[in-house]
Amino acid sequence: MTTAFAFDLDGTLTCEELLPVIAEELSLGREMATLTRLTLSGAIEFEESFRLRCAILRAVPISRVRAIVAEVALAPAMEGFIRRRPSECFIVTGNLDVWVRPIIDRLGESLHEACSLGILDGDEIVYLARSASSRIMSPALNVGRRLPAYCTSIGHVMLAHLPPPERTSLP
Repeated sequence: MTTAFAFDLDGTLTCEELLPVIAEELSLGREMATLTRLTLSGAIEFEESFRLRCAILRAVPISRVRAIVAEVALAPAMEGFIRRRPSECFIVTGNLDVWVRPIIDRLGESLHEACSLGILDGDEIVYLARSASSRIMSPALNVGRRLPAYCTSIGHVMLAHLPPPERTSLP
């Protein structure tokens, strides 16, 4: 059996959570803090809060958000841990793929490894983002590419975390 380490992106790999950093940079910190407080207190359902956050940020160009995220510091101890075990480490996040792309690129460059972002769709992994690799050979896993989950390391982690009934019902 192989060991896998799964880390949360916000506040674990990064030194700060992304949404508050983005909101503060855009002078929207008070609005986001209010939504967070209302959501945590149960006054607003998570899905509604998410929609409101997206509505607030809708007018912000993605390039601006990526520039902000690119400046968020990575936790040195976590980055070092991942550098020592790149094939065993996985980052888990609920953040939007367009937000985490700068972090994927930075990790890939730092580790000299390709880093991927994907989702589980049924029994397949769909790649949402992939950093470039400096290696001579690297598989062509472009955005939108689908592979059977059992054939990929990211798929192994996602399948392992499914509830047993869902895991056994996959083809």
